[in-house]
Amino acid sequence: MTGLELLPLRQRLSHDFGLETHQFQYSSLFGDEAGTAARLAALAHSLSAPVHFLGHSLGGLLILDLFERQGASLPPGRVVLMGSPVNGAEAARTLSGWPGMRTLLGAMPHRQLVEAPRRIWRQPRALGVIAGTTPLGLGLVTGGFDGPNDGTVQVAETQLEGRTAMVTLPVAHAGMGLSKEVAHQAGTFLTSGEFD
Repeated sequence: MTGLELLPLRQRLSHDFGLETHQFQYSSLFGDEAGTAARLAALAHSLSAPVHFLGHSLGGLLILDLFERQGASLPPGRVVLMGSPVNGAEAARTLSGWPGMRTLLGAMPHRQLVEAPRRIWRQPRALGVIAGTTPLGLGLVTGGFDGPNDGTVQVAETQLEGRTAMVTLPVAHAGMGLSKEVAHQAGTFLTSGEFD
């Protein structure tokens, strides 16, 4: 993904909530967590506090990795994860078993989605989780899921222990950046610390 798919979300956060947004790009194929965390921390320190973090899917996992590495030094603010499989992704595990797919997936996504380190949110800042329940996506190719899902990530895979709040919305994984309701809930949480 290029980040452009989140442009409507960024525009809504700016227009509806007065939030100044900055897109952070990273390479999921050639990047590594330490380098990505260092660059993201540098961006955060270059901005005026509060600095909120909003991540979709793997982007949310990289935000968690950043806080695990440098959480105490980051400017104050809130965090929202959208469709981030904090407990690993069954779809990615299935794909990684197919011939050639582990290489295509990339080393960093493999570590974050397949090997999936156990995560608990222990930071002294509010963290909200948004999960989707419209099952249109990769799961149709990899064999489907047992529980509620957004087509790519199961709701159970997004449940981060220690989170402040969680909301499920009728949206597919790839459509989160286009959804007005996702933007409303994300903006509400980032500005107030709770979902609507």
